[in-house]
Amino acid sequence: MERLICNFEFRLTEGANSGLKYFVTESEGNKGSAIGLEYQILDDERHPDAKQGVVGNRTLGSLYDLIPAVQDKRGLHAIGEWNYGRVVERSR
Repeated sequence: MERLICNFEFRLTEGANSGLKYFVTESEGNKGSAIGLEYQILDDERHPDAKQGVVGNRTLGSLYDLIPAVQDKRGLHAIGEWNYGRVVERSR
């Protein structure tokens, strides 16, 4: 079963490193960054974090530090142009 969490558009800047957090919890009382899952928004070519992690799990579109994105460079637009992202929950 699939459930769409969100559709969104974004533009990368040179060296970008950001993300979209979802399923965030605040009950831990964490000071700083909220606990949750993160859709990675990153300039894979210019930001060193893209080379970290395991098997690409810190690259654009990945579930940060957990699951690598299926990369399809045909759908990625150049720095400064609009791109499209989608977060989908899949249950088994």
